[in-house]
Amino acid sequence: MTLENLQTAKYAVTGIQIEKRINGSLITIQANNRLGYAESWLKPDGWLFVTIMGADADTLALNATKPFGAVRKVLAFQSPASLQLTFQVTPDVVQAEAVNDPASDNLLISLRTLSNSEKEAVKKKKQEAIKQQLHNGRDRWKLNVIVIDAGHGGRDPGCIGVVGTREKNITLGVALKLGHLIETNLKGVKVVYTRSSDKFVELYKRTQIANEAGGKLFISIHCNSLPHKPSRTNGFEIYLLRPGRTEEAVAIASRENAVIQLEEGYKERYQKLTEEEFIIVTMAQSAYVKQSEQFAESASNSMGKRLLIKNSGVKQAGFFVLVGASMPNVLVELGYLSNKTEEQFLRSENGQDRICRCSLTRCYRV
Repeated sequence: MTLENLQTAKYAVTGIQIEKRINGSLITIQANNRLGYAESWLKPDGWLFVTIMGADADTLALNATKPFGAVRKVLAFQSPASLQLTFQVTPDVVQAEAVNDPASDNLLISLRTLSNSEKEAVKKKKQEAIKQQLHNGRDRWKLNVIVIDAGHGGRDPGCIGVVGTREKNITLGVALKLGHLIETNLKGVKVVYTRSSDKFVELYKRTQIANEAGGKLFISIHCNSLPHKPSRTNGFEIYLLRPGRTEEAVAIASRENAVIQLEEGYKERYQKLTEEEFIIVTMAQSAYVKQSEQFAESASNSMGKRLLIKNSGVKQAGFFVLVGASMPNVLVELGYLSNKTEEQFLRSENGQDRICRCSLTRCYRV
């Protein structure tokens, strides 16, 4: 017996042999005597762990084992209670099974690899998954669902005009006309209304409806007003969801947000929306900021060129109705009902048609 044989004879595990087989590889854990309980675990990332309880080995010698076949790397670790063997295997290894060799004291680990037909099937499946991911990615930004929110409604009339015009009626009229125009001219685009009749819908439910419908754009329609009527103040403006920068923007948002007082349990629902919380909410919608800004600018420019109403531009304010929208979103104030001229225009069929045909829908070439 050589010195090397004497040295290995004192260990339970004496070596590792790797053979290539037709359907994979065979790892033989050579042993001096019957080994104790062995457990194997093949991870999806290509690492095979084999734990042999009560066994010991010359780990330096085992780590010198040359990789072969389906085995790329061999690592051996000795602990007081067990011997840990770790094998890095090729990606096509789909199964590893450890059994005691009935003809010897060795432990046999069979590695089964995919056949050529199985590899082709896996390749095809991966390609289909990639195509589906690309398709889903395109659909995510495809404008196929537009959600139109007619502000106020039901027991919430909104602001009241000089001659008694109710905001809720103007917003519903414009919303329905705009939706019909989109459905008629933008084939493949579905229109979802948060309300299509004179009913009260809580603010938080409006974006909930939009999200559940898979909306890709949320447009909330409103009218403006001042406490003193009649007033010369006029103009339309489009708002993005951000904390208001001006006193006017804050005042408008406060008036629109006051509708929450008509909701049951509104204090518990909205009490956390402090200015600090609002910043966090707007940050959560950062993925849609660019698209919201693009639509707002496009709509504002189009409305400014084609309507007789003054263009007050794109602004920002903390409107509760936009909170929670998982899509680009804007709030449009069509004009002032406290201004006689604009009230007359906004309440007329011709005025509402012009707003729809010559403004918002121009952004999508209607």
